[in-house]
Amino acid sequence: MRRSTLLLSFAATSFAGLHAQGSLEALQVAVDLGLAAPPATAPAPNQPGPAVNEELFYKFDEGGGTRAINFVSGSAPIEGQIVSSTPTSWVPGKFNTALAAGTITPTATFNRVETGWAPGQLTNSDLTVAAFLRLGNNHPAPSLTYVFGVPTAFEFRAFTGATQLLISNWGGSPSTLRTTASVYGLASVNWVHVALVIDTTAATATFYIDGVPEAPIPITGGFSSNVTAFNVGQQIPTLAASIYEIDDFRLLTRAASPSEVFAWAQASTAADGPYGQGCGGTLVGINSPPVLGNANYGLGVTGTAGAVGALAIGASRNLLGGIPLPFDMGLLFPSLNGCNWETSAEVTVPIALGAGATSVPLPVPNSIFLQHRSLYAQAFLLAGSTPGTSNPFAISLEP
Repeated sequence: MRRSTLLLSFAATSFAGLHAQGSLEALQVAVDLGLAAPPATAPAPNQPGPAVNEELFYKFDEGGGTRAINFVSGSAPIEGQIVSSTPTSWVPGKFNTALAAGTITPTATFNRVETGWAPGQLTNSDLTVAAFLRLGNNHPAPSLTYVFGVPTAFEFRAFTGATQLLISNWGGSPSTLRTTASVYGLASVNWVHVALVIDTTAATATFYIDGVPEAPIPITGGFSSNVTAFNVGQQIPTLAASIYEIDDFRLLTRAASPSEVFAWAQASTAADGPYGQGCGGTLVGINSPPVLGNANYGLGVTGTAGAVGALAIGASRNLLGGIPLPFDMGLLFPSLNGCNWETSAEVTVPIALGAGATSVPLPVPNSIFLQHRSLYAQAFLLAGSTPGTSNPFAISLEP
């Protein structure tokens, strides 16, 4: 019996067991396998989408912990929560570290980011989704594996079998878009960059493989959803998780240009942004992004006028010496109960806020040895006898 026949037979057997439970998720699996017809859906109303925005950019450079920093300032939270049943959520990535894959056999495991992004705000919108994918170590040819999507059956999702990547129920027509290339085959050899650009003005959906566009697919409508959650690494917790390691995941509510997609496929992007929460202070980047050779880059601290303290910069957000981070500063200062310290603080710089603000120059050398490096900064402040902290702040260095 041919391998594809065996896979289909296995999938049909698996679906039969699920279908006996009468679940909507089981019916979705059957539809995605081509074993059943999708349920009828009402067309989306023809309304314009919101203003152009960039919603998600996970570089997955943290290398530990249960949170993923979102490096763009759209409507999504500044961090996604990682929910996992794998021994680790992190593996060596395309550039630094990456989100680890789940498995299908011998036991099913998952590793997903619950982003907090609410796609339900969008109707007939442009959309761009892009990421590097590579198969994990335990990856027999799957019947189905869900890479990302909203956690509701028959809603927006991306999945693969043993060949193409498919995106279904994105809100327009045709309801399922698929690559020409075998994403599974390419990802089994090395990292492959995959992107989809839905352009409502051009009325096309275009997949890109390693920055090269496939033939545009004529479409009607745009991206629409009424769901208020979105996962990366898995769609629905009861269905098969992604068996792909994921790096540099991006989601934009606009149509990225071909040159943008090509650039993403060649290299990562320098970025900075807050994570965690501050207690009395704010830390931001100045003259961002922190590209190699940016002599004007720096950090700005604001807080109570007259406060003094130190700006700490470290190479880890997970450990301070042997102390796991985040560390509750309330253990040292009762008034900071629930305020976390989140940098390893290998370097500290004295600061004084004066009228309530100060800046610290942090010129970035143009050195290839700094590419793919990440730094984590946070300020400790004293306003008289009252302690405080800024939000922690991530700096990702790239050419």
